[in-house]
Amino acid sequence: MVSRKPYEDSSYAQNLANTAQHFEMNDKGFFGKPGNGKNVWVIETEDPMHAAMNFFREISEGGVTSYTENHHAVISMLRDGINVLFRPYPKTEGSPAVDIMLSIGDFLRKIHFIQR
Repeated sequence: MVSRKPYEDSSYAQNLANTAQHFEMNDKGFFGKPGNGKNVWVIETEDPMHAAMNFFREISEGGVTSYTENHHAVISMLRDGINVLFRPYPKTEGSPAVDIMLSIGDFLRKIHFIQR
């Protein structure tokens, strides 16, 4: 996933505004609907994998991107310290996920994409 802007211009706040143009966000700044579990949100879509990939690409724009150690996910580190993780095949089958973290393991929210 190639970024269209340089790392110096990457920030979660800026990417959040751009992502909100393509994915519905509520008045509290959350995408989707509350899911099961702490900080879990759900976005219903016709094509969960495609939507999750697009969401990750937009919310992590400009970040330094690499694979996780086990190669099961892609992580992007933004200049402002936010980390965005794309998990195409999480434990919840058929529900690709994008995790937004202050630091590794410190989740702001987990967004699962499910079939509508």
